[in-house]
Order: sequence, then C-alpha cells, then structure tokens
Amino acid sequence: MRAAQQMTNILRAQGYDVVEMKRNNGEIEDRTFIFDRSGNLDAARKLATSLGVSQDKVFQKIDRTLYLDITVVMGKDYSRLKSFQLSPERNIH
Repeated sequence: MRAAQQMTNILRAQGYDVVEMKRNNGEIEDRTFIFDRSGNLDAARKLATSLGVSQDKVFQKIDRTLYLDITVVMGKDYSRLKSFQLSPERNIH
C-alpha cells in the first residue's frame, strides 16, 4: 500500500484527481498497465508516457458507470517506472 500511496502522490503532483486507491484482490500483475475508461485514449497514453509505462500497456476498457477517466494498475515493475525513479519518495518503499 505504500507504493500505491506513492503513486497517488505522484499523480496528484502531476495534477491528476485520484479518487480511489485500493488493493487488487487477485494476483499482482508483472507489469503496470493503464485502462482508458472514458473514451479518451490520448489522455491515457499521455499519462503512460509521464509515468514511464509502455504504450503497449495502455488499453481501452470504457466503463462510464465508474465515473472516472483512467485506471492505473500497478505491477511488480512499479519501482522501475520513470515516475518512481524521479520521485523524492522513492526510498520509502
């Protein structure tokens, strides 16, 4: 959860409104990925670039009932993402 809080802090510092942070009940993914939830794939790709997530890990899975634009699913690779390498909090995890 510390890594998720750190990701929340990184996203908020970049101007994103983080509405929820929660643990995935399933197995932890190997790689971080991003879902476009609102139909704005360009915004999801822009976020991926700023975080250091590969563009092939950006998917469109529109679900307007969630009332959010983007979902970030952190993987085991989170500490190698550009955003974590540049973060002053990186030694916390």
